[in-house]
Amino acid sequence: MKKYIIILFSLLSLSVNAQMLQGMYREREDPFIFQITASSFTLPLMNGYTYNFTVSWGDGSALSKVTSYNDANATHTYAGSGNYIISIKGTCQYVNFEDFNSGSEKLKLTKLVSFGNVGFTSFTNSYFGCTNLTGTIPSFSGCILVTNFYASFNGCTGLTGSIPSFSMCTLVNSFYDTFQGCTGLTGSIPSFPDNHLVVTFYAMFYGCTGLSGNAPNLWVTFPTAVGNYCFYPGTQFSNNASIPAGWK
Repeated sequence: MKKYIIILFSLLSLSVNAQMLQGMYREREDPFIFQITASSFTLPLMNGYTYNFTVSWGDGSALSKVTSYNDANATHTYAGSGNYIISIKGTCQYVNFEDFNSGSEKLKLTKLVSFGNVGFTSFTNSYFGCTNLTGTIPSFSGCILVTNFYASFNGCTGLTGSIPSFSMCTLVNSFYDTFQGCTGLTGSIPSFPDNHLVVTFYAMFYGCTGLSGNAPNLWVTFPTAVGNYCFYPGTQFSNNASIPAGWK
């Protein structure tokens, strides 16, 4: 009898693992999509991260396979300057428009359509200074492996609409400068997962004067986190009087 129980348990384990692998495969089928305006473009990939994806350049040309940060296939030249929607499907752990090649590609980015589920692990400086970036910020629902939102959208003054929920981002440890200077963002700040991994909210919403409603009481949920200038100037929030002086 014991032998049959062990066999049954093994079969159940194999079934569960197969379902998990199938789920991961489906997740990687959800592409990262964004729009550029350019005549040529190089994907801002960085050394030290995993890349294994196909990219559609949005001009009807053949798909390119990229397997490393310095893969020659990460660069594409178009027939002429224009607007192109790029789609990445597979594993792409990190993009950094600010630090890649001294920011050569960041002014070409004009819209984020979907972050998909490509295995992003960091948003550090990803869109810092992309001043031609317009439209709304896509859902973070597929960004479950991201650990850092350091200065992710700092200076993106063309972004509009509300900030997506961070409810799926339970591994994040830093929200330092995330939306500093994003004056076009509106609406209320979404709730944050109670993951207790976050060590800093420094200047996260600094200068986001278009936000409204109540500022979330992060100083209560994360009592040991750094919160200096998080909600500066603070007067845009209904509960301004309740926000600790050190957080605005």
